[in-house]
Amino acid sequence: MGVIQDTTYVIALGLGFDRDENDYKVVKLVRFAKNGSVYEAEIVVEIYTLRLYAWRRISANTSGQPECTLFILAFDLGSEEFKRIMVPSHQVPTGYPKSHVRVLEKSLSSFHLRHEQLNYFCDIWVLEMDTWKMTRWILLTKGDL
Repeated sequence: MGVIQDTTYVIALGLGFDRDENDYKVVKLVRFAKNGSVYEAEIVVEIYTLRLYAWRRISANTSGQPECTLFILAFDLGSEEFKRIMVPSHQVPTGYPKSHVRVLEKSLSSFHLRHEQLNYFCDIWVLEMDTWKMTRWILLTKGDL
């Protein structure tokens, strides 16, 4: 069997409403692997607008930093620019890494499950004014998992 030379992966889809344009938009990030390697990949960003019923490609800097960092990639529908939101510094990979991003009380929030000794915890972080604050933690008993 031969090696697949070029492989396409849809790595993210987003839907939102652009108030300035009064238009719904879909944002799609696609990774084109070259020579069968995801490390030699090109990322293409396309936007679909409901008003125009059409896809268009935009130029965007989505390249990663050389070091391994964890972040949330946000997209401004009006300016059509990406922004990196770093995850809380305490959300480093653990023996039981599991994080979820949600909206909690109208704020971007991160729920992070962690394991310490024989206990499992859920830390709840809320983004306020570009700063993550841990608002609470919950001890999960065996029946909660």
